Amino acid sequence: MRCVRYDHIRLGGLVSINVVRVFVPFALGYLLSYLLRVVNAVIAPSLIEDLGLSASDLGLRTSANLFAFAAFQIPLGVLLDRYGPRKTESVLLIIAAIGTAMFAMAGSLAMLTLGRALIRLGTSALCESIVLACGAALRDIASSLPWYSKPLVRPLVI
Repeated sequence: MRCVRYDHIRLGGLVSINVVRVFVPFALGYLLSYLLRVVNAVIAPSLIEDLGLSASDLGLRTSANLFAFAAFQIPLGVLLDRYGPRKTESVLLIIAAIGTAMFAMAGSLAMLTLGRALIRLGTSALCESIVLACGAALRDIASSLPWYSKPLVRPLVI
């Protein structure tokens, strides 16, 4: 079996230390992104009760998520190509943290909406960053695996 190594250390012959070191932080960031994306459904009753929001207000806050994500895709591609996934995602996760703090301390619909937009802007690059950061490493690992285990490599990224 042909084996391409990044740092001459293999875990069980399948994953190198380098892949784990790169993949795990991005995967945890993606988990955070997913949790922040679905939190709307969990906290909606509290927001309605505490801030007196209507269904259309909740819809506006949720749509800020989509608009921030869509509007940032082209600049995101430029940033990922120019600065790479590590630097880009580091700055974007700081923006997401600022948005999370703003959302937590918000007392109005405008602050909630701005906080949600910053959260989504900050987490918009996680899936793309994982693919960029781990793509080559996973491709090399897949080339060293037997044919029957290659379908297992791509779901690691997802």
